[in-house]
Amino acid sequence: DNTTDYDYQQVDVTLTCDPAFLMPRTWHLQQVRAQQLYMLPDRDVALNGALLAAQTEASRATIMLTARADGQILTETTHDIRILARNEWGGLAGLPDILAAFVLPNDPAVARVLRSASDILREAGQSPSLEGYQGDKARVWAQAQAIWCAVCGLNLTYVNPPASFVESGQRIRLPAQIYDERLATCLDTTVLFAACLEAAGLRPVIVLTQGHAFAGLWLAGQDAMTSVVQDLPGIRNRLKLDDLRVFETTLVTAAQKPGFSVACERGEITLRNISDDDEAFRAVIDIYRARLRRIRPLSTLEIGR
Repeated sequence: DNTTDYDYQQVDVTLTCDPAFLMPRTWHLQQVRAQQLYMLPDRDVALNGALLAAQTEASRATIMLTARADGQILTETTHDIRILARNEWGGLAGLPDILAAFVLPNDPAVARVLRSASDILREAGQSPSLEGYQGDKARVWAQAQAIWCAVCGLNLTYVNPPASFVESGQRIRLPAQIYDERLATCLDTTVLFAACLEAAGLRPVIVLTQGHAFAGLWLAGQDAMTSVVQDLPGIRNRLKLDDLRVFETTLVTAAQKPGFSVACERGEITLRNISDDDEAFRAVIDIYRARLRRIRPLSTLEIGR
């Protein structure tokens, strides 16, 4: 914003940071006239993937923006940034649908769960294929139920999540770590189920309420039309229309593990017991829509080992 009475032939705006989690970039602005507000047309910047992939603990960084003309600094500003650990979600206070990055359909542990689900379908006298939406809703339900049974077979132990994790985030155990340690919070089990459903060609959702998370899926090739949904009445309507199912994922950690239909009943009861104006409902994250927004899964490196 040139608040002076001077016309500049060229102004160079440079972005740098310390540590260098962003690649430096300079914008060359031509003919910045007096009293002119100039909007940068392209604000895309490149991340330093190697540095971020090695981030094992949260840390602080500083971003610096400097405007220069005729060899002199016109103005500069700094912003403090918190860099999260690679396996840490920042919560709804940040970018809510970035949670989809922790849904890893290509994790090796997901493939092992799907193989177990396929065997379960075969033993039940059904097709062992996990073909997504190529069949009817009953077939989609059968695939999700088989995945439920396969995860139950892992005999996971429940771990209490951090307080206020929905707002402020938490570290997430990704599928390989869950498979090895057999420990999981509600968000861990939710992300695991979402990854398995997505790997099977289905479209999962993540439901976030105050202090809790659980999973769901579309029973046909539909979606929420947006990656973050905060319309609770609309979600309940989709449940009534049999377009959507939600299920309580922590029941896989129970000593006596219930069937998938019981888990779905518990999930729907949770949403029914929240009034439309109750702040206990926080959001639904539609993973398919998040992918359309270019929120890709994290690469499957060894995380948190």
